[in-house]
Amino acid sequence: MLDEISSAGVFLRGLDLNAFDDWVSAIIHQEPFMGFGDLFFPMWRVERIAKDEASGGVPSLCEQVERRTGQTIESLARN
Repeated sequence: MLDEISSAGVFLRGLDLNAFDDWVSAIIHQEPFMGFGDLFFPMWRVERIAKDEASGGVPSLCEQVERRTGQTIESLARN
């Protein structure tokens, strides 16, 4: 999730995509999981930023989380 963009860089709250399915499974089964972390990328390292959107019938990652857990990504990221 994008927290802030400034001339210094990009501040994000995110999860490693390699751990996405494990994280969702841990939520569903109410298991502990080290999930979201705060990240900063200096602007000189930012090449592009892509929005999480559904495409070609494949739901966005946010939509997948909401369907599988019944919770919004915003509420889960705060925990």
